[in-house]
Amino acid sequence: MVQNDFSSIFICILEDLAEPISYLPAGLLIGMAAAIIYSRLILRGNPKKAGLLWVFTAYLYAAANTVYFSREPGSREGIDWMFLESWGASPSSKAFVIENILLTIPLGLLLPLLWRPCRKIWICVGIGFLAGVGIELLQLITKRGYCQADDVWTNTLGAFLGWCIWRLACAVFEKQSADTFRLP
Repeated sequence: MVQNDFSSIFICILEDLAEPISYLPAGLLIGMAAAIIYSRLILRGNPKKAGLLWVFTAYLYAAANTVYFSREPGSREGIDWMFLESWGASPSSKAFVIENILLTIPLGLLLPLLWRPCRKIWICVGIGFLAGVGIELLQLITKRGYCQADDVWTNTLGAFLGWCIWRLACAVFEKQSADTFRLP
């Protein structure tokens, strides 16, 4: 039963990912334009930062379309302040919770790469929290989504996990560099 439930959740997530992935081509084009303009004006041709900005802009475009622009104004309304209320009995409700975590993992991963202050966990995760609150308030005001406390904490958790991935990658690369240059 648990294996079947996990499979159903996984299938729901894969089906739901089709929509955000469909936004990536346009996001990549917009991101490329932003990276070129920003690189020429601000970065003085720094290709690493320009590449990160390109990916970050594409991510923001796909995320904004997923949580806001793909929904009709007035199509959803309501507030749910109950903790873990979203984790329902159906595989699709469980998939929604996991998808909310997945939504902000790139945010937590990319922010420390783009902006030095976000290398501090509390700043990066705080931005993830504020992003979650902002999304929920915008959805509440425009009625493009249900305002749920669970979405805020899952978005915050996603930013935290993204930051942890960034930190782990830094530790691995630092160790590799140290091992590479160690004298026998």
